[in-house]
Amino acid sequence: MDKRKETILIAEDDEMMRIAAQKLLELEGYHVISMPDGREALKAFMENVGRIHLIFSDLEMPHLNGIQLTRKIKAVDPSVEIVLTSGNLHAGLRQELQEAGVQHFIPKPYRPEDLFDMIQRICKEKS
Repeated sequence: MDKRKETILIAEDDEMMRIAAQKLLELEGYHVISMPDGREALKAFMENVGRIHLIFSDLEMPHLNGIQLTRKIKAVDPSVEIVLTSGNLHAGLRQELQEAGVQHFIPKPYRPEDLFDMIQRICKEKS
């Protein structure tokens, strides 16, 4: 498979979930930066502004949750695509996600092919 040009930042505090998502995306040719929490993800984003095409983040993480991370990233680069994931989505949270600028959400547990399909579709739409 040809190497893709997109770089994806993963922010996930569950190590097994983070490693699984990273391996899946790397096998599909994406360049992946993987961080264990929101604060580390924000730091990685700031060090790579303009090079990260998409962020895949857990909603509930230590230091900065997915919504806080989204707001900080969108303040720097409103065009970056962000996909949040969680096993706990309720009506009030949907509104908060929209207000923060989150356009994409995948519920946990997700199938690897569903994650890949969503990310591939988003990257294709941006190119």
